[in-house]
Amino acid sequence: MNKMLVWFHYFPEASEAIADAHWFEQIRVSAFQTASANQCAKKLFDGNFKGFCDFLSRQDSFADTEIILPANNVLYTQVSVPSNSRKRIMQALPFILEDNLTKDIDKQFFALGDVINGHCNLAIVSRHIIKSIFEQFKALAIPVSRMTSEIFQLPWYPGKWTVSLFHNEILLRIGEQSGISCNSKNIDFIFRLLLNQTSDSEITKSDTQPNTLPDAVIIYADDEVDLIEKIKSIAQEYDIDSEVEKGNLLKLAISDQNTKNKKRVANISGAINLLQGEYDPGNIKEIKLPFLKSLAAILIIWVLSQLSFMGYQWHLYKNELLKAETDLQQLYFKTFPDSKRLIDVRSQTESKLQQLQKNTSSSDSFLSVLGLVGQELRQFKNINIQNIRYTDGVLQINIRSKGFIFNKLKSTFEDKHGFLVEEKSSSKVKGEVHSIINFRLKSM
Repeated sequence: MNKMLVWFHYFPEASEAIADAHWFEQIRVSAFQTASANQCAKKLFDGNFKGFCDFLSRQDSFADTEIILPANNVLYTQVSVPSNSRKRIMQALPFILEDNLTKDIDKQFFALGDVINGHCNLAIVSRHIIKSIFEQFKALAIPVSRMTSEIFQLPWYPGKWTVSLFHNEILLRIGEQSGISCNSKNIDFIFRLLLNQTSDSEITKSDTQPNTLPDAVIIYADDEVDLIEKIKSIAQEYDIDSEVEKGNLLKLAISDQNTKNKKRVANISGAINLLQGEYDPGNIKEIKLPFLKSLAAILIIWVLSQLSFMGYQWHLYKNELLKAETDLQQLYFKTFPDSKRLIDVRSQTESKLQQLQKNTSSSDSFLSVLGLVGQELRQFKNINIQNIRYTDGVLQINIRSKGFIFNKLKSTFEDKHGFLVEEKSSSKVKGEVHSIINFRLKSM
């Protein structure tokens, strides 16, 4: 069975005013006959799309075709959705996304990925690109079963990210149905941003991997030494392992699939297929309804989707409010362990602070000591403050850290602020150092 891989490398900016013929002349495309047993992939064509169409008209028909789009033309994101029904999600998407897209939402095509736990992976691409490509392949009688982007030519493994440099773009696959592309000059910023977001956001909740930092980053590169070292250095900062494998994205996509790396190279089954979106562009059927019926249907759909979305948002807000109140109560009792009851967090906290201020001198009050100590502690990385106590001019802090930091704290506070710093206790538990340290101004 002859299968063809068609790789679009570049799309020019398009508008409805541009003639398709002129637009297609600017598109660069490569085509390959996919690898089979005891064979390697065969390159069929490399040039502009107009020449590719002329080439196809002289070839035997292909049984199946896969299309790969440039990574920077497809946006992958995740949205919170009010239902697991794909039909209802498609109805609600314009209203969910209208404030998040810089481009006209009516000119975009949406393809849905998996829907899990109220979250949906989503691919967004220009409707002009989808429609124009399919009309061309339909005219040539070439069947197309799959369309993805360059990002999903990278293998994916649970708990690992994969990255490659391709045409001066960094392609990073962070999940089964999620990934991002950026200019190679911006990798330092983008990579750190993704790592920071992943540890405390919902970026991967709809994938099968947990919402945590990856165990390892696999770098596919040939001779990009600077890129490799930069990514490895950032990964090391986050205690993430890094692996380097020779090869680039093109080699991964067209390599012989009967090798031992078959599953690794061909593992793109989890990618979002752009054909499973809002409609099948190869079978567009115009729906004609009387104007008033169409308007009424649109209004009903809009009202229902808004009500569902508002109810879902209120549910989330209520849960967040309850959690915040619980956190405040826990913080209050940790800060003032002698308290027995909690009725009003704000008024009781103000009363406690006023009492502390009255029990100390105006210049060396609890707030003054806490302000000096807190401002300096912010400069120390990897410190986790568990609780704080203040008694007779002594500020006692329970600190957890990755290493023994008492000597450094003592030197800093005594030399810089004139504090007396005393270590009450210190122990190492499961790789963390638990310390109880007293801070007192010498004047006290």
